[in-house]
Amino acid sequence: MFVYVLFINTFLQKKHATSYFLAGIILALLPAFILFLQSPQAFLFNNLGYHFLNTSYKAIQGYERTMDAASKIVFGWRYLSLVPVIGLLVSSVFVLWLRYLNRQRLFNSWIILFVTLLTLTLCVALFPSPLWLHYLALPLPFWGLLFAATVDGLDKKFDKYIQILVTTVLGFTLFLHIYEYEPYDTVAQQKQPWKEFHLAAEKCKKLVGQPDPEAQFVSISPHLLVEAGLSPHRYFTTGLFTLRLGHLINRSDRLQYIVPAESDIEKMLTDAMPIGFLIGFDGKLEKPLVEFAEKNGYERFSLDYKGYVLYLKTESIHEKIPKMVALSAR
Repeated sequence: MFVYVLFINTFLQKKHATSYFLAGIILALLPAFILFLQSPQAFLFNNLGYHFLNTSYKAIQGYERTMDAASKIVFGWRYLSLVPVIGLLVSSVFVLWLRYLNRQRLFNSWIILFVTLLTLTLCVALFPSPLWLHYLALPLPFWGLLFAATVDGLDKKFDKYIQILVTTVLGFTLFLHIYEYEPYDTVAQQKQPWKEFHLAAEKCKKLVGQPDPEAQFVSISPHLLVEAGLSPHRYFTTGLFTLRLGHLINRSDRLQYIVPAESDIEKMLTDAMPIGFLIGFDGKLEKPLVEFAEKNGYERFSLDYKGYVLYLKTESIHEKIPKMVALSAR
């Protein structure tokens, strides 16, 4: 939006812009369309069915935060930066006022289109429960397009006002953020856990050595496995998100969508025995995994990171793991 208003005079005519806009929408939706054709039922479950089940799960667990409309609005208002939002609102009202001065219709086909898209995406963003902050980013591109659409068609004498307005809002927002930022040393300390996370992944990689390329590791927090360059088990690639909901899905659907439930874990792991287990994210959900690992002779190693441990089938690892670092199996 900032670039648009700075170089407003050099943009293509509306008919060309419309063609590019529609082509962009089609191109952006193409990967989703291909995925839908490959597996329609799984696609619909992932994009619709899962959210209903997750809402039911959270309700059963007694989770109340960001579950209803009022708590979602409070949540969004609390975490969104207030000044940029006000800047967007003021900018939009200002441009509408310029259109009025220019004796143009306040609403043309472009504005109606983007208002519709903005409304739909906002509803879709608020639909899942519980609401998370990144859902609220969904409507923002259409807000920018709506602003650009209101600028379109203004008399050239108004261009400088738009450019000054956007530059002022952007500069004030940047100044506010810089003013509110904490000192660099404090920020660096806050980022230290990422360093610890990386060191834990490096230790995990060192313990494992050079496993078979097809070796699989079980974890309900596969991000640490990915950081270590290890392959998550095919039944647990979605981590805890589907494992905690597995009991709410009938067995035939679980097999189709590759969704594990606690009752399926032993058979799944016996059929596709993993090299190791990364444990430490959620003790309750991981309990069946720990029981399986200990029952089948996996060796336990500490990663020195937030209580995470690695269970390894040591005879399956090509490089010998130093016994001195192994903890006694409990």
